[in-house]
Amino acid sequence: MRTKIGVFVGSIVICMAQSTGVAVATNSDSITGCISPNGALTNVALGTRPVGYTCPEGTSKVTWNKRGPTGEQGPPGAQGPKGDTGDAGARGPRGLRGWRGARGPAGPQGQRGFTGRTGPQGDRGAQGPQGLRGLRGLPGIPGSDGEQGPTGPTGQPGPTGPTGQPGPTGPTGQPGPTGPAGQPGPAGPRGEPGPQAERSPADLYFVESEVVTPAALAFFTAMAVCDPGDLAIGGGFRTTEFGTAAPQILTSATFSGTDWTVEGRVDREPVGSLVAQVICADMNP
Repeated sequence: MRTKIGVFVGSIVICMAQSTGVAVATNSDSITGCISPNGALTNVALGTRPVGYTCPEGTSKVTWNKRGPTGEQGPPGAQGPKGDTGDAGARGPRGLRGWRGARGPAGPQGQRGFTGRTGPQGDRGAQGPQGLRGLRGLPGIPGSDGEQGPTGPTGQPGPTGPTGQPGPTGPTGQPGPTGPAGQPGPAGPRGEPGPQAERSPADLYFVESEVVTPAALAFFTAMAVCDPGDLAIGGGFRTTEFGTAAPQILTSATFSGTDWTVEGRVDREPVGSLVAQVICADMNP
């Protein structure tokens, strides 16, 4: 509880020299002392510090002024003339940045607004870049034999050519209508049939393509080709130094019967190299 001490000011000033623990100071309008809970004032001194500089335990420091209370404000005087504008003062230092305040609670959700009008259609965008070339398609299934056409007119007999090697026997076709008999041509000399050779493993040989080093994220093709007139009976490929970036093989097959083609792509770096391989049957020993 605070105790009012204003009623004691007059007597304190008059009896200051006779009070207990009172010190006299000069050239000061302030008076400082220590007040107990029952209102007893001790250690009074002129200035801003009590006698002994600190108040005893159980008392509180109080300071007041020797001047009387401020009187009531008088009526305002007549306004004087405007003075000259003073020079601009120096700019003060920038104050420290204040602490960021705590985030306030979220407000209630507002009502849903009306749906706006559909905006005008935008301009057509620029044409995108051309996509990558697609992979080569697989060979189609051979079509069925067509119907036999009508017999044409008998031509003039040509000169008899040399007897060729007998070909394999084809399927028997439907007999066509009998045409008019042509003029018999001169009989040619009959050739001697050649000996029929037997196939053996020695008639097979092996061909590799050139080394293909594909780029990362790109398609590649490697092709091994048999000699002209020979047939491809099988094939495959081999790779080197691909590591964990093994190529993705999309096609490993023959397309023309005389080659072995390997197509694929590499999804990431580093990459290595690939060689296509074909096993050929020598048809012209």
